[in-house]
Amino acid sequence: GFLNLTHLSLVYTTISTEAMILLFSEIASSEILKLRKLNLGRHPQNERFSNLYAVEPEIFASAICKLKEVDVQYNNLSYGQLSALFMKMMIYQHSLETLVLSYSSIVRLISESVVTQALLTVKNIEFFDLGPEHFKHLIEKAKVTPGTKTRYIQIRHGSMRHQRMLEAALSQNVRIRFKPHRTHPQMVGWRETLEDDGWDNPS
Repeated sequence: GFLNLTHLSLVYTTISTEAMILLFSEIASSEILKLRKLNLGRHPQNERFSNLYAVEPEIFASAICKLKEVDVQYNNLSYGQLSALFMKMMIYQHSLETLVLSYSSIVRLISESVVTQALLTVKNIEFFDLGPEHFKHLIEKAKVTPGTKTRYIQIRHGSMRHQRMLEAALSQNVRIRFKPHRTHPQMVGWRETLEDDGWDNPS
């Protein structure tokens, strides 16, 4: 029945491992899919209770790429799942416009090039606590990559610093026409933070 919905949120709902695997398998294999938005985001303290890691990487990646908006932050995703997702996003056409993830140590094992090429195919990115090296690589490529789709990014809750860095990079990209604006609903309430958060200006 979930696939007859257009939006599905399981933020405060616990489902079995078997049901999670079935849900993603059905999304990945469905030829006519009504579901466009899936929210499985969790609070960081509950990450270890997620069973999303049990979904086979290729099925996970195929299902995610069929949707328009996905939130899977703090779900204890495996290296295989993230690697498969980024590779599929990088190589194949996909439907994703908004992707919400959280950084974990396994991301360091995935090359900066793969992560960057994947993320630049998505309009709105929320990648909480993404490491500085991966972010700097993304910013440098945003300056020169034709067809860059990314327009909004959030790495730290409540900070617009990274968004402004992205906008500066996009403004230098002669292959796209970019005019910064901040009317995106997910950016309402953002504020500039002046404290030193350990990031260096990539320029």
